[in-house]
Amino acid sequence: MNSEHLSRRDFLKLLFNIGGPLLAPPAFLWWLAANTRSSSAAEPAALAHEHLQAANKEIIAPVVADQASAETAGPSCFAPPEKVPFTQISWTGAPYPAGQVHAFDSVDWPQVKQWNCLVDKYANADLGQGQSLAETLAGAALDLNLPLALIWVESRGDPNANSHSNAVGIMQVMASNSGAYYNSKGEPLFANRPTMAELFDPETNIYWGCRILAADVALTQSLAGGLDRYYGRPGCQYSNLVFWLHQNIIAS
Repeated sequence: MNSEHLSRRDFLKLLFNIGGPLLAPPAFLWWLAANTRSSSAAEPAALAHEHLQAANKEIIAPVVADQASAETAGPSCFAPPEKVPFTQISWTGAPYPAGQVHAFDSVDWPQVKQWNCLVDKYANADLGQGQSLAETLAGAALDLNLPLALIWVESRGDPNANSHSNAVGIMQVMASNSGAYYNSKGEPLFANRPTMAELFDPETNIYWGCRILAADVALTQSLAGGLDRYYGRPGCQYSNLVFWLHQNIIAS
């Protein structure tokens, strides 16, 4: 056996062969056994995802350090309407091409509203813009059903949504590897963001979606401007669609 590559399992066996349990406290042996895995066995998908998330946190730690501080932010979850007061409504007009109809069906609402606690957490978090997204909304006499309206527009609440431009997840966030997108200086636009794989995680996606929207609102000094910028085209009137859907969600 090559001592330079002594695995934890081999070490455990060696420990028992030499001196038995007297050489190591039972608690240590339990921990070691519980954390020992065969290097030749394929890891379960959940474990592989856990390792991917851990590796990414090391890579982007300077960028998303404030996500950790936001983990406990915000009050208990706000309560969206149990049901929306319509069966189906449709939107035509900007920002979409003339004649294109976008329907919103009440059967999609449960999939959208299930993300209320994550929206609450990150809308109330300090995302580095001076005030939280929830405070910005309150100042405009709006509530957290507005981010849910945005989620409905963007993905219908589907965490696996993936657009033709490689925006991904619940809030359709562009990832660091979404494609070749550059600013006027030739610098990658999304280099500081997680990968597409990581943005399929609902919590990571909603954190980044709220963070981007808060930054866009701060940059434009306008909720409408921030929503249009979130869509990717300032002045595109995307905000009108989100405001309209929000009003339909909360209508009595």
